[in-house]
Amino acid sequence: MGWTTPATERAPLTRTGLPETTHRPPKRRTNSSPLAVRDSSISSDTLDIGTELTLTATVENAGDESGVFDVELGIVDQREAITVELDSGERTEVSASAAPMTVGEGDVSLNGEQLGTVDVVPVASEEDRTVGAHYFSWYGRHPHTWQGGEWSLESPYTPTLGNYDARDDAVIEQHIDWCHYAGVQWLNAVWTGPDSPIDKNLKNHVLSHPRANELEWSIFYDTLIINSAHGGSSVDLSKEGAANRLKNHIAYLAEEYFEREYYKTIDGRPVLTTWLASAYTGDPASVFAEAFEEAGVDPYFVVGIGGQPIDAVELTEIADAVTVYNPYTPREDIEEVFLDQMESTYRSWYLASELTGHDVIPSVIPGFNDSAITHVERDNPVLELSRDRYANACEVGHQYADGPVLVTAFNEWYESTFIEPSEEFGTSFLEITADTLAVEGWESPISEGVMVTLSFEEVVPANEIPPKTNDDREMTLRLYELSIFDDGEKLREVDVGGAEEGVDFVRGYFGPETESDGETARWLGNRPTSTLFFEGVSDIDRIEVTGWAATEMDVSVTVGDESLGTTQVTRQHETYTVD
Repeated sequence: MGWTTPATERAPLTRTGLPETTHRPPKRRTNSSPLAVRDSSISSDTLDIGTELTLTATVENAGDESGVFDVELGIVDQREAITVELDSGERTEVSASAAPMTVGEGDVSLNGEQLGTVDVVPVASEEDRTVGAHYFSWYGRHPHTWQGGEWSLESPYTPTLGNYDARDDAVIEQHIDWCHYAGVQWLNAVWTGPDSPIDKNLKNHVLSHPRANELEWSIFYDTLIINSAHGGSSVDLSKEGAANRLKNHIAYLAEEYFEREYYKTIDGRPVLTTWLASAYTGDPASVFAEAFEEAGVDPYFVVGIGGQPIDAVELTEIADAVTVYNPYTPREDIEEVFLDQMESTYRSWYLASELTGHDVIPSVIPGFNDSAITHVERDNPVLELSRDRYANACEVGHQYADGPVLVTAFNEWYESTFIEPSEEFGTSFLEITADTLAVEGWESPISEGVMVTLSFEEVVPANEIPPKTNDDREMTLRLYELSIFDDGEKLREVDVGGAEEGVDFVRGYFGPETESDGETARWLGNRPTSTLFFEGVSDIDRIEVTGWAATEMDVSVTVGDESLGTTQVTRQHETYTVD
């Protein structure tokens, strides 16, 4: 936040005391100021961090000579140097406003003379909105020293704090102050294993900071650390070594973190988030449940499922909430589709949560750009960072969050998903967070409509459907078009896999696909039942689906709680009707 000029008839703060149209001989500038403060006022003695405070003072040239004098106005951590031009004995009023960015008691001063103090307090959190952010403590001497210690060269952007060490007390304090300013009450700290550099940074520096208790903290569990070599793109929990490492990690977290006074809880349970739930194989729900039981903990378990349907990820069986670490996907048209894709995902989750009972925790990003990384090989399309994009993403996140919302991230510089102040964007991402996420008020984004459920006799492994592939998904119907009717009137005609206007896929589906001839479609599957939602529709008495089935079988259709009928679908591509 910068300084603002008070509403007066004078020019901005670089020149006060005389109108610009006044003509006088030039006066000598002096550094030894004879200025005396004759009167002063401060607009408030207590204010929220980032809230503007106004200092007004009357100064007099108490010296024998006229001149141009330097004046430094100080409001806590903000400084502004101005000049005044005064004859001997002449007085003028100076006034300026600033938004302090440091929590605690701070001085208000003029030329070093204390005129008063102000108590800067954190922004009060709203009861119906918790704003969290993913937090990285890996910068500096341990463990990230890329580019000879200038790790920020691995980002296209430059942190305001430079190549900081995440263990530095001043850095941690500044991060806490910036969180207060943005209305962020909760930091979800990335964790990479017992006694790892990041574990030590968290325990010995970040969470040991005397002001750490001003925020809530939780652990963001890095999925792939279970692998003994910390490599690979999946984790097979059917292997004894991997399962034991997971259990040891959960026991360690329970002992070292979960009982801390300021550890984040929801419903009285410690929050634990895992990054990439789809990477777990080998009955992960059972292994995680065993790990929790053996450690004697019952965490509020948040699983990251990417952009997948809730029921497409096995670990959601024991999860309390779903999220996505990063709503970005590496596609060439990501600039055009990003917001629509993000909203579609969150809308689907929100609708599905009514059936599955999961909480939905949306995440938001300002963009994505990993093009400067050299320590690993990357080649992802860039989603340019911008204030407008972040504000729009926050609006979507806020819309679908009837509970917490997460920012990705407070300080992920390598992928450029940061809101921490930078040379390029200043504090603007913090301000957008405060103005769009950390606010009161929420209404359901979904209006009235009808749920339609298609219940198939079986699911068929994709590798059994000609032409056979190595795909391990389970399918029911390849769907191309969909129409619904009521009393003879066609209410909706949906181009499945295309614009798909007028329908939401809620459960039992896979992503849209474009075939070689340009035709679009989706597979239904992953479970025997698929649920669709038609917003703004009150009744349906007929449904037509165009496509072909994984095998010949019956499908029953339910509208709301009422059975509509049953028909047989086959491997023939045609239109099937249920009424």
